[in-house]
Amino acid sequence: IMAGLSAWPVGLSTQKNNMSHASAESRACFIKEEYAMTRFTFRLFFIAVSLSVFASPAAHAQNWPDKPVRLIIGYTPGGTVDGWTRMAARRFEERFKQPFVVENKPGANATLATTALAQGPADGTQFSFIAMSTQGRNFQKNVTYDTMKDFEPLAGIYAAPYAFAANAQAPFKTVKEFVDFARANPGKINFGTGVTTFQIIGTLMTKIWDVKTEMIPYKGQAPTLTALVAGEVQVILDQPAVLVPMTQAGKIRVLGTTADRRMPHAPDVPTFAELGYPNLTFTGSSMFWAKKGFPKEAQEKIAAAMLDNQKQPEFIERMRIEAAVPLAGTPAELWDKFLKEYAFMDSAAKAADFQPL
Repeated sequence: IMAGLSAWPVGLSTQKNNMSHASAESRACFIKEEYAMTRFTFRLFFIAVSLSVFASPAAHAQNWPDKPVRLIIGYTPGGTVDGWTRMAARRFEERFKQPFVVENKPGANATLATTALAQGPADGTQFSFIAMSTQGRNFQKNVTYDTMKDFEPLAGIYAAPYAFAANAQAPFKTVKEFVDFARANPGKINFGTGVTTFQIIGTLMTKIWDVKTEMIPYKGQAPTLTALVAGEVQVILDQPAVLVPMTQAGKIRVLGTTADRRMPHAPDVPTFAELGYPNLTFTGSSMFWAKKGFPKEAQEKIAAAMLDNQKQPEFIERMRIEAAVPLAGTPAELWDKFLKEYAFMDSAAKAADFQPL
């Protein structure tokens, strides 16, 4: 179409030159013909533009990724989420031959990152690793997005339990000793939290155990772990993998986990269920999320890449350390899992009298 348009003015100019010596009647006919052809030309032009506009999203999706992709996370560098995300980003770059840039946006319990995702494009150039089950208005104040309407899961990563750890110098070595000490010293134990999930579950734990602690918030789990080692806080919740090095170095001690079985790398650590607290059994699901409207072809490529990633030795080893299992499924299946976890966190927050942050 565009080639024909570009050739048209040349033919028109030739006809004008030939009409210079024609009769008035002939010139009038020519003017009418010229007018009709001009209208036709503009119609062709608008058709060409429309076709290019409507075809471009599909072409972009088929060629995805044809430009760098942002991977937004709501937590600090060095934490669990950061480690998993960077490991996946390296694999994505190898597979798709495009940069996958990890962008840390910690603060406000990951709402800064979630807001950035909601306000950004849904064209395949950005997605995120966020604990979406605690990003609703039930858990956060003054958010501008709607968790249930604005986002969709792209691919599963893993599902893993959480571990309850104490500073190695703390005057308790078991959950029972912690409970006894906390009851004898109400308000004197600092409980560090870097994400809303851990604050809600931590608050629920202290309510079930009938103890009072001071919840100390941090901008992510990396500074929370640093605070635990330094003795600024006495206990924290975290995912097992990041606790292993500090445990092996004798700087912290893991007292119990929310797992349904003992962890392979820490067989001496009991589960909360074993200790008589089955309602503290919980496994958190980790997924990549996008703004609703993300190209289907791009989502399918990410999901396929994650299935391949989960078979790689580094992923297998990290899942072993975390007592985790690979998480996969269609977007509909992942959404269903999200809804169940959202309901669990909502009920846990209500049981713990948790107030939106």
